[in-house]
Amino acid sequence: MTLISYDERWDRLLQPKDPSQQPFSLREALIRSGNRDFDVDRLLHSEYGQRTIDGMEPFFLSEDPMDPYVLAYWEKKGLRKERLLGGPQPWNYWTIFTPLSAYLPENAGRKYPLVFGLHGGGAGEFDGEPVFLAESTGYARKAAEEEFILAMPEDHDTPPIMAFYHYLVENYPVDRSRVYLTGYSAGSDRSVRAALRHPEVFAGMLIGAGVPFNLEKDETEIENAVKYKMPFIAVGCLSDKGNHTPFYSSNPIDNPVPDFIARLLSAEGKMEWINHFFRINHIPFYSAEENREYVLSRGTAAERRIGMRAQRSKTWEWAGMQHFCLDYTDREGIDSVRYVFIEGLPHFEPVNMLDLAWPFLKRFSRDPESGSLLCSQAEYKG
Repeated sequence: MTLISYDERWDRLLQPKDPSQQPFSLREALIRSGNRDFDVDRLLHSEYGQRTIDGMEPFFLSEDPMDPYVLAYWEKKGLRKERLLGGPQPWNYWTIFTPLSAYLPENAGRKYPLVFGLHGGGAGEFDGEPVFLAESTGYARKAAEEEFILAMPEDHDTPPIMAFYHYLVENYPVDRSRVYLTGYSAGSDRSVRAALRHPEVFAGMLIGAGVPFNLEKDETEIENAVKYKMPFIAVGCLSDKGNHTPFYSSNPIDNPVPDFIARLLSAEGKMEWINHFFRINHIPFYSAEENREYVLSRGTAAERRIGMRAQRSKTWEWAGMQHFCLDYTDREGIDSVRYVFIEGLPHFEPVNMLDLAWPFLKRFSRDPESGSLLCSQAEYKG
């Protein structure tokens, strides 16, 4: 196998959203996002690292996310990119990618799926990663390939997300039966929050951090979501600074976090939230003790590496990185929960995150009138 050469784009300095903070490189961001076992050089010199940096091409075209060169890049891919002010705050932009096919006369009346993509970190004027970075890690590329509308807000609270949703339904050709929430890191937490508060709207979720927890637990919301179900796929990284895996273990956190985050990432905390979503999706679940005993005594390679009992599991390699997968079937016989964790990656959006998630999610739709969940393909074969 030919050795992938190091790419200097990893060391280009980037200005954070907060102008008072020092510029940083993507390489530095990777190192800060990894645990003590993370090997940054191995990633940067791998085929996976090369695919990652190549996929971020629009981010390197300009520092302005609405530069004509950036817009032309996405038009060539088949997308129209827009940015609108979504509220009274001057930082609260809505970024929208729409397939160009939606503007052709012959497609009048055609409806398109809608995917919300919530970036990582905080969601405020100077918080979190730039939307421009998040959109360049696979979101917009997948929107072009699969022809869905991509909506990326700066404000991730549930009311602003729903305001964005209603704006899009009124002004864009949205298929209301096929609306999905996706996010990474804190963005996935806020996706969970919105999904639990409006399960009748969203047909599925991508949890881009590995564990589907919500910082605000409300048993009434969980009970209501059980009536609707909420399929999800979780895509995580095995060298994450949060040490999510194995799930049966309360691993030490390599970076200081508040006590309540440490509790969420304990073995009991992780299994509590995992079991909430198994319950929502009508899937059998186990206590933290039962899960640990099974995995350590009878677990497959994928079950041991992720640290959770599964109905089915498998492993495969892509771009030089091992992928570990767990699948769960609900009592209606539908594969509605999937976990995929990728070796050697820190807390950073995997370049194939949407490639893994979209084939799983697009099987699901929801009747916009009754809220009933429908599935076009019971068994996910991806």
